Amino acid sequence: MSFQSGHSNAISQGRHASCNSEAVKSASCSPSGMRDTFPFVKPKPEPVPIGYRVIKLLSVLPDDWATTLNLDASYRFCYERIPIKDFRLQCPLPSCAKVIYGYELRKHLKVNHPGFSQGAKYRKVVCPECRTGEMEFGLFMGHVLRTHCGVSSRLCAYCGTEFTPEDDLTRHYIDSCRGLSPYRRQ
Repeated sequence: MSFQSGHSNAISQGRHASCNSEAVKSASCSPSGMRDTFPFVKPKPEPVPIGYRVIKLLSVLPDDWATTLNLDASYRFCYERIPIKDFRLQCPLPSCAKVIYGYELRKHLKVNHPGFSQGAKYRKVVCPECRTGEMEFGLFMGHVLRTHCGVSSRLCAYCGTEFTPEDDLTRHYIDSCRGLSPYRRQ
């Protein structure tokens, strides 16, 4: 009879009688008398990385990994990158306060600041010898050779053929140079 009264006391206290044993005291028990499926201490969620936000999953499917592992609903989430709304940059020159989109920066520098650009391709220079008008940096060396050094043609290093500046020496190397023909694919 005392067993029943002890059992009824445990039930009245909201615990199952099996939770009173010494071996089970260390494990956590739920009010229904069953052991928790996840008896470990819940880890604190890691802070959300900068530029991301947490999205809760809306669907709880039977094959969902969190359901299969009997995890709490708070573990069912993923991260989504927060879109950056403003892609505009300020012009890198201190004298210009214009704010433009990143993909327009090179064009802005070429049009508004001809002496400055990110690549040498668009940089404008003035010949120091003859003070000719501005020319692109890539054409400057040809101007110096033709105008100031008197070089009007270039020689092929392999076959000795002469080329005027209008001819393309590189195209000659690829297509028709007799000196390179043994190395060309047939």
